[in-house]
Amino acid sequence: MERVDDIIIRYYKAWLEFSRLIDEKAKGDWSKADLLINNNGRAKQVLDEMYEALSDFEQSTSAGKLYQVSDDFISLCDEMLQKLDNGSSKASVTGFLEHIRDEWENKTEVGDVEDWGIVDALRVFFSLPNYNPDAWLRRRFLIRGVRISSSSKNIPKKIEIAFREACACFIYGQNLATSALARAVMEAVLKEKFKVFRNMTLGKIIKKGWYKIDQLKRHPELNEKAKKIWKVGNEALHQNEDNKVRQLINELNAQTVLINLKELLEYLYG
Repeated sequence: MERVDDIIIRYYKAWLEFSRLIDEKAKGDWSKADLLINNNGRAKQVLDEMYEALSDFEQSTSAGKLYQVSDDFISLCDEMLQKLDNGSSKASVTGFLEHIRDEWENKTEVGDVEDWGIVDALRVFFSLPNYNPDAWLRRRFLIRGVRISSSSKNIPKKIEIAFREACACFIYGQNLATSALARAVMEAVLKEKFKVFRNMTLGKIIKKGWYKIDQLKRHPELNEKAKKIWKVGNEALHQNEDNKVRQLINELNAQTVLINLKELLEYLYG
């Protein structure tokens, strides 16, 4: 499990030094920040340290990872989450990779370089199911990680791995697999946390068992989220319709169940 305390400290130490440089070199005038960065080596270095820490933070808190942060740093963590890019970009990774393929193919045809089978390997890569790097990146930013209390030590590794696999399915466009796996993760979590559920079906847990547990019955809104995960997961196992509208609905459902599952995990283990 990722721990982000040190990353948060690195970011804000750099930010404080950058603020001090603004005060010293620009008399507190933040409108001169760009001028300072372009003319002061230390200011540029500190800014790079901030971006590096933010990048490390993004990697540690994205795509379904479970991470911990100390209670004292939660507000700072929330501020950093708001600073993260939403993944939108005018650049096309797909176009860039195809350009590299074409350029390499031209070089091999004129004999500038040995091919080593790279062109054929790229053709196979481009024809993989659901191949769409730009969509992968877009979906990666739709699902953040699960923030777990720093005092939680008892999260089964299998739960963490399964949740990350569900998020990976979503990133690569396997929406039905996402929903089915999210349903399985929720069932495993509820049965792991509450022994009374271990011989019950998931449907019975959500409809009846939920309201017999004090920790759960206080939150009917979480029951609604659990019900959504259960229903969408069931539908994924029995779906035979495949068209563009259905695919869009499947993606929205998959994103919803992951967000719901994330909230449930944060409540039960946070």
